[in-house]
Amino acid sequence: MAPFCQECPAMPAAHTIPEAFSAEDCCRIVGIAHDGALRAAGLVGHVRDHNIRRANIAWLDEREGADWVMEKIIRVVAQANRRSEERRVGKE
Repeated sequence: MAPFCQECPAMPAAHTIPEAFSAEDCCRIVGIAHDGALRAAGLVGHVRDHNIRRANIAWLDEREGADWVMEKIIRVVAQANRRSEERRVGKE
């Protein structure tokens, strides 16, 4: 795997799995995010400073019906880890 950047060779390149979420999945995720009110995003330690960050967010893990998103992310990360390990072992 190529390094992410030449200045920091320890940083691995990004790994993508294009088939992780279908277009339908993405529409469902956006719909879940819009089902409730957005909240002002904060900084570390629950600090809010609109001079530094102005954004509204929706945490999916706080939305009803979003459990499947995290379950899918866990499966996709496990798959990515297996693929990475297979490539690493194959190079030894």
